[in-house]
Amino acid sequence: MTRKVSYFYNPDVGNFHYGPGHPMKPHRLSVIHSLVMNYQLHKKMQVYRPYKASAHDMCRFHSEEYIEFLQRVTPQNIQGYTKYLSHFNVGDDCPVFDGLFEFCAMYTGASLEGAQRLNYNLSDICINWSGGLHHAKKFEASGFCYVNDIVIGILELLKYHPRVLYIDIDVHHGDGVQEAFYLTDRVMTVSFHKYGNYFFPGTGDMYEIGAESGRYYSVNVPLKEGIDDQSYVQIFKPIVSHVMDFYRPTAIVLQCGADSLAGDRLGCFSLSTKGHGECVKFVKDLNVPTLVVGGGGYTLRNVARCWTYETSLLIDETISNDIPMNDYLEFFAPDFTLHPEIVTRQDNANSKQYLDLIVRHVYDNLKMCQHAPSVQMFNIPEDALPEDSKVKDEGDPDVRISQADEDRMVEKNNEFFDGENDNDKIEPETNLKSSKMAERENNVYKAKLAEQAERYDEMVDAMKKVASMDLELTVEERNLLSVAYKNVIGARRASWRIITSIEQKEENKGAEEKLEMIKNYRGQVEKELRDICSDILNVLEKHLIPCATTGEGKVFYYKMKGDYHRYLAEFATGGDRKEAAENSLVAYKAASDIAMTDLPPTHPIRLGLALNFSVFYYEILNSPDRACRLAKAAFDDAIAELDTLSEESYKDSTLIMQLLRDNLTLWTSDMQGDGEGEQKEQIQDVEDQDVS
Repeated sequence: MTRKVSYFYNPDVGNFHYGPGHPMKPHRLSVIHSLVMNYQLHKKMQVYRPYKASAHDMCRFHSEEYIEFLQRVTPQNIQGYTKYLSHFNVGDDCPVFDGLFEFCAMYTGASLEGAQRLNYNLSDICINWSGGLHHAKKFEASGFCYVNDIVIGILELLKYHPRVLYIDIDVHHGDGVQEAFYLTDRVMTVSFHKYGNYFFPGTGDMYEIGAESGRYYSVNVPLKEGIDDQSYVQIFKPIVSHVMDFYRPTAIVLQCGADSLAGDRLGCFSLSTKGHGECVKFVKDLNVPTLVVGGGGYTLRNVARCWTYETSLLIDETISNDIPMNDYLEFFAPDFTLHPEIVTRQDNANSKQYLDLIVRHVYDNLKMCQHAPSVQMFNIPEDALPEDSKVKDEGDPDVRISQADEDRMVEKNNEFFDGENDNDKIEPETNLKSSKMAERENNVYKAKLAEQAERYDEMVDAMKKVASMDLELTVEERNLLSVAYKNVIGARRASWRIITSIEQKEENKGAEEKLEMIKNYRGQVEKELRDICSDILNVLEKHLIPCATTGEGKVFYYKMKGDYHRYLAEFATGGDRKEAAENSLVAYKAASDIAMTDLPPTHPIRLGLALNFSVFYYEILNSPDRACRLAKAAFDDAIAELDTLSEESYKDSTLIMQLLRDNLTLWTSDMQGDGEGEQKEQIQDVEDQDVS
């Protein structure tokens, strides 16, 4: 029997931006949708623009005070809400960005509407890849999550379903959902996640089993790093089967966090898209009404591959391994395949004995549960979503065609207009900003878009145009520029190290023919490195340093100058290496002189400078003694004034202090003659991940 599948997508949901360098990129949703459409998967399911959740909807779980804060706070007025930021855990991980509440309304509304369609048997499976933000708590944001759409969706399902099963295959523990239903037997939460070694969020031990009426209804499967497809499926299928036998849920919510894939930016598992998808297929084949949501996933191309493949599994459609033509085809280079070869970064630390132990523990706890706990009769609350007629009646009276009606309209592809508001003539605006400021804002926005799309060369181009205006950059613009160049050069530096390592191995083998090819290839990478370094150094010298007026800005740019001369010295030889090293030393010293007078010892930029300057002494000048002295002095000075550290920079500063201490430990043992080569590979710097 064909199952009815509904797919929810708002075209605007991928246009939000958490901020420069933030790993969460809503733009991944646009990439996924493009793949879904170009694989023609939309033809096998019902596609809906979802309802936008209201503050009232969100307050079914979250506190009114917290939701009101999300509604009101913006990057422009954040200074007026400073005292609330720590109270609601809003900051680095969960920043305030433009359209924050609108973003929450979109992804939460999709989960809410999906739950209602399941309640009315209008769909068998509902897909909302924008949802799955499982860390958000009742009173605060957490782990990139603001509103817990999963909890709100489950609350809607509980109106019609006596028992709901929640399954979470994100690499991080589904702590927000577990916490919400920890005391009830009407929701069983089952989470498969990395646990231990201070891995976020630090919860999810197998002994967290629920309390009161919910005792034994929280199931946690704590896994170690490196788990592969075979081991994961070995533990997933028996545990879910046991849960189904004991609990007999009438609805399932499946969180498909893709950060459990191999190669994820924040994850540490080694799953392939097929292994991840095998879990989704197993749940689908249980033939229980299911709400499928997204979640984590921080390597954009892999998230898109994974959720597109899982969409095909949910509609029983076989799709080609070759990525079709789409708007983001270059993201999937060089292989352009749906299932690329897996490159594991660590060994599988999960032995069969360890996994068997977890299965036995879960099974023993399930035996303590009441089989399929019943629910007393009660009146079904009013539906969360308004009827279509109400939405139309209460729409904006100044808009002739509602969004719902416009979605139903079919337009010819060759029409000039896309909607009621478009016009061939552009009326002149009053009070226009100066063309220079408008150009600046446009280029900053282009840079943000490029970052979301991970097109860092274009991000560099946009920020170079901003820098060449000879105006002092804002902190945000400064960080965007830094992130752009860091990503462009970071990939080349990594390539150079890999090629150099291969070259050394081939030299040991005496393979002359291959050596010539490798040297030519290395030369090509070195040319790219030189060009990038020359480019940013030129921008720094001509525009950024002359326009800097604050001590913080000057230190930032001189440090950057020292960093890029250091990168040149890494691969240069002879006189070129000596010149690059001298230029780097001069820049670092200039930055240090200003930092000593203008920045406190705990300032993250001053600490980052000390870290990178000490790495320069160690790696480029081969002077571990001077490197240690500099790092120790910076660390000791910061420790002495730790009490004065501001709350907003505490996380950045303490992280860099930890890196300084780690390097000191390595270098000290190196000076004692213990494993020099191995230790050099582990040296840490902040490169140009500049914090301010």
